[in-house]
Amino acid sequence: AKGCAGVATVCAANSLASFPVLIAGTDEQKKSYFDCLNEGGMSCFALTEPGAGSDAGAVSCRAKKVDGGYVLNGTKCFITNAPIADKITLFANTRESGGIRGLTVFSVDRNTKGISIGKEEDKMGIRASATSEIIFDDCFVPASARLGREGMGFRIAMETLEKSRPVVGAISVGIAQAALENAIHYAHQRKQFGQKIASFEMVQQMIADMVTKTEAARALVYKACWLQMQGDKQASLFSAMSKCFASDAAMEVTTTAVQVTVCPASALTGRTHTRVNARNHARPHSTPSTGMALSLRRFIHNSARHTKNAAAGTQTSDGRMAAASSAPAKPRPNQPSFRFIA
Repeated sequence: AKGCAGVATVCAANSLASFPVLIAGTDEQKKSYFDCLNEGGMSCFALTEPGAGSDAGAVSCRAKKVDGGYVLNGTKCFITNAPIADKITLFANTRESGGIRGLTVFSVDRNTKGISIGKEEDKMGIRASATSEIIFDDCFVPASARLGREGMGFRIAMETLEKSRPVVGAISVGIAQAALENAIHYAHQRKQFGQKIASFEMVQQMIADMVTKTEAARALVYKACWLQMQGDKQASLFSAMSKCFASDAAMEVTTTAVQVTVCPASALTGRTHTRVNARNHARPHSTPSTGMALSLRRFIHNSARHTKNAAAGTQTSDGRMAAASSAPAKPRPNQPSFRFIA
């Protein structure tokens, strides 16, 4: 994933589709499936539908039992690897009323009559991974294509997702690591005000936060994988946490990396340029965010100082306190005024 999240997703989809075969497949089914993959074949995990995703019980793809097997009808969407898959791990419902009690898993050959590939999604990212619809139209599969018993699909799906979530976490860590390394490299190349931006305290803080989140996500993914290998009861909990935390960390780290690589130097350092207005007085000039923040700080500081002086009197040059005048203070000549600059 550090090199290409799309390629990593292709591999992850192969793994995801393989778990139901490992969990519920017979020796013959495993041999047929993995012989295909070992010879360079690909597979896909077909669960999501236009009206069902996280709610696996809402799957409407129908598997009608007939003599010798089942007839499949329905549409799956957002299926990773669908256009290039040789094997399809399909979740369909054997009950007309639907629900999780009828959810059943099948291992189906892509070249089976009645299967067609729908539109391919034009994704914003991870474009090396192909994603599309799969359409089943009166597709007959033999009973030997069924993995496990009828109605075991929900249990198989949950166990599959539990085992595969750390894979998503690992991909997320790879994405974060790549963004972190690129940000560090850029910070050591880019110079502003005669020095590398890596020497600016704000940039250092941003990179430190990126490192912390990336390493925390990596450690959580490692622990989730280790618990899976040990068969620990907490494996399911840490599997979910690793996916959730690592994917959030990847988003935060990549967003911060963009700030390091494209943000104006004045925003990263807090420095402002000055320019002279028509009255020959210097005033701050910077990006909108830093200029506004600077002006606001000065406004608050000056307001507090003037309020204090008005209440307690001002100090004269010889150290004595002079009483505050009841008359309003007149502005000094050529006194600069600070204004927000957008």
